[in-house]
Amino acid sequence: MAVPKYNEFFPSFLIFLGDGKEHSIKEIREHYADNSNLSVEDRNATIPSGKNLLIDRVGWAKTHLKKADLIDKLVQLVLLQILENRCQQKALTV
Repeated sequence: MAVPKYNEFFPSFLIFLGDGKEHSIKEIREHYADNSNLSVEDRNATIPSGKNLLIDRVGWAKTHLKKADLIDKLVQLVLLQILENRCQQKALTV
């Protein structure tokens, strides 16, 4: 499997962030590589400048999602859900 184009990372990127935990870009990249059966050659592929292709594509995916305000909105939604769950649990114990 070849390294996907940056926009093909969008669904996996957002799903991974949807767990409500804080993740580094390295964690996101490694999660994708481990779960998509990328070969060692694909993981080590470089662009003409010498930069790693996977790092470059995931970085661009993050940039575009951030510019579209999708990453921040997803994090806010997850935090809101966590707060709502805590309030519901607290109400049940009172």
